[in-house]
Amino acid sequence: MVEQHTCVRNFRSANLMDPTWIARQFLKEMIRKPNLKCKEMQAIIQSRFHCKVSWSKCYRAKCRAISLIDGKLSDHYAKAIKEGWKVGCRRVIGLDESFLKGQCKCELLTAIGRDANNHVYPIAWAVVEIENKPNWQWFLELLHDDMELQGGLDLCVISDQHKGLLEAVKVVLPRVEHRQCARHVYANFRKVFSGIEFKNMFWTFAKSIVEGDFKFNMEKIKEVNPAAYDHLMAREP
Repeated sequence: MVEQHTCVRNFRSANLMDPTWIARQFLKEMIRKPNLKCKEMQAIIQSRFHCKVSWSKCYRAKCRAISLIDGKLSDHYAKAIKEGWKVGCRRVIGLDESFLKGQCKCELLTAIGRDANNHVYPIAWAVVEIENKPNWQWFLELLHDDMELQGGLDLCVISDQHKGLLEAVKVVLPRVEHRQCARHVYANFRKVFSGIEFKNMFWTFAKSIVEGDFKFNMEKIKEVNPAAYDHLMAREP
């Protein structure tokens, strides 16, 4: 072994520093300071390793470091959502749709569950051209087969009053207990019976915990306006 060296290290060359290597060096810094800027990374590398790296290389390294810390998006989608709902969630599924306002002017169909802490648990979603019975039936058939819902046995579904959805649920989940969203029921109710008095009475009976309280509060509405009572009872409360 020749102990005396005459070669000099080239501190200007950073070819051996690829983004993956840099990302591993900055894992602790990224955990402490998630908003670390690429220019700061360049200064740290120059001070620590006496090498100059480009801004773009630091940017790629930062993205890889974030993926190592948070995990890749594909890993999140690969998690067993279906198994999690079966094991740790209530037998309740909320069905709804919303309009997409970006470049895609379609509609989003969603199936949402509730976990043991009463938090939102996404189950399934799909983008369709329009909300109607065929699209809801297609969505529910896939959901039924994948989640093994057994026709809705021991299952509760909550939705708005969209006619296509109501009909699709009857076809795909004939054994389900189908409840309607109180907010949507009230939106239709106040078109005919408006005013603060009807509003307070509606939410009083809507929040009734037991059947006895429900009947007692409904009798109050019947005394004030029998037509309002008949309107609500016709919605299978």
